Amino acid sequence: MPDRRGPEQEHIHVIARDGTYQYLTPPALNVLLEKNNVMKFKRSSGWVTVGIDPIRVKDRRESPRFKALPRALASISQGPEMLPYHIVDISDSGLSFRYLGESINYTGIFSVSLYHEDDLVVSDLPVKDVSDIGLSDGHVPVRRGSLCFESLSFEQQNKLVTFIEGFTEPLH
Repeated sequence: MPDRRGPEQEHIHVIARDGTYQYLTPPALNVLLEKNNVMKFKRSSGWVTVGIDPIRVKDRRESPRFKALPRALASISQGPEMLPYHIVDISDSGLSFRYLGESINYTGIFSVSLYHEDDLVVSDLPVKDVSDIGLSDGHVPVRRGSLCFESLSFEQQNKLVTFIEGFTEPLH
């Protein structure tokens, strides 16, 4: 699979709240800092302890959304079936997807897995439904569903950021 992240980014040593050591890009570190999932990270001047040492955290009221690249899919389990849907856009707080047909019954949907082509990138992200709207009412209706992520682990957040960095582009 080709690497779509562009130029190589620096990585930062991080100790997560759960005690695990990670090696993250600056955007991934920012997401985890905003979610209060970092105990320490290493600057060129030494280790920084979150809550004690001064840090710069970007104040965001909403997470920026990114347009999914072609073949970025969300697999949603509905009972015994796992159905793939095309991701429209995604952020570190949720995603929207496009599908054909009648409205989905969201009862029983508790997680989503993210794929690019046939490759599983991150599995079983806990979600809850936000909205489902009709986009067109032709012979086959086109709809857009939206889900928000809930209580992601450090590892899930890190994999989600990797997915966003690798398989999206900024919305214009």
